[in-house]
Amino acid sequence: MEEIIQKFNKLQRDTIFFKKKKNSKVESILKSMGCEFYPVQLVEFYSSYEFARFSADDILPLEELESEIEYFEEFLEDMGIDSKENHYVPIGLDGMGGYYVFISNKKDEAIYWIDHDNPDEINSFENFHAFLEDRYECEVFIMESDDEE
Repeated sequence: MEEIIQKFNKLQRDTIFFKKKKNSKVESILKSMGCEFYPVQLVEFYSSYEFARFSADDILPLEELESEIEYFEEFLEDMGIDSKENHYVPIGLDGMGGYYVFISNKKDEAIYWIDHDNPDEINSFENFHAFLEDRYECEVFIMESDDEE
């Protein structure tokens, strides 16, 4: 986990921010929210960090996940997505109306991205590290694009 966060920090952009906070109760908080399963790497992240922001994307504070579920369920309903089979838990916002989520009723390490413009196409990242790596590559692309202007 620290390796990818160090890569972000080396970019030295004011749009990137990881707020450190030790939390030994991550799993009990997730269980209290009704989560049967949760990505191990996500627990690792929340054990050391409160939240993160990179450009328009946010990883929400752990304490806000439960309240965000209500908004997310409205989002799913508005998008016509049936959430009865999968219990999605939002962990982040993409800055454009979409969400990053995990599925808490399946043993699954993946992080999913539900785009508000194309809700029928749910994209996934193999795990939380792959999600962070993808966000890092986006930051590099943004930096290179800014340099070209």
